[in-house]
Amino acid sequence: MTVSATSSSTTLPAGTRAMPPRPEGGPSTHSANILIADDDVMVSTPLRKILIREGYNATCVETGWDATRALATGEYDLLVSDICMPGNMTLDVLRAPEVQVQHIPVILITGYPSIETAVDALRLEAVDYIMEPVDPEAFLRSVERAITRKRA
Repeated sequence: MTVSATSSSTTLPAGTRAMPPRPEGGPSTHSANILIADDDVMVSTPLRKILIREGYNATCVETGWDATRALATGEYDLLVSDICMPGNMTLDVLRAPEVQVQHIPVILITGYPSIETAVDALRLEAVDYIMEPVDPEAFLRSVERAITRKRA
């Protein structure tokens, strides 16, 4: 399965929202595929738009289960995940073999920060722990660090 900004004939996993193609003449692609897992479209949609504007390929899913199924394809360079959503209540996505075996960097986003989840995120080697509301510039810096880490 190929899921990218230019793919229109691909069947996406349940709960996945396809992204629009990058406009011609837009920013050059970073050649990185990013999966956003968040059950709140008020969070995932703006993040997806920011990433696409910067030339990334971005796909959204709404549950941790959908995220692990999408990650199993091996086509993603980065996961941006909400902490509190169905299928990820105890950082289940970070513990998933799809993330661990492929060494996929993860950026966690939460509207409900806690010391417990921050410590667990560190132990599970999350690249960043971002609190909502998300600052777009800080988010993009975090994405760049994560992609650089993946390629290193």
